[in-house]
Amino acid sequence: MLAHRAFEAEGKSAKVEIKDRELLRQFETIDKFNEDDKNILKQVLNLVFMKNDFQSLLKPTHSSKEPKVRIL
Repeated sequence: MLAHRAFEAEGKSAKVEIKDRELLRQFETIDKFNEDDKNILKQVLNLVFMKNDFQSLLKPTHSSKEPKVRIL
C-alpha cells in the first residue's frame, strides 16, 4: 500500500512536504471546496494512484528484466 494512504483508515492527518508550489496552491484551494466537489477530486486522484500502482507492477525488477506481472 502506498504511503499517501497510510493515515486514511485511522482518520489521522500527516504533515507532508509538497515541493511543487503550484500543486500545493491547488490543494489549498481544493480544501475550500464543498464536500461534493472534494469527493469528485478524491475519486480522480484515486484513479491516478491506481494507474501508477498498476504501471509500477509492470516495470521490471532490478533482479530481472521481466515485468512483475504478465498480461496475456
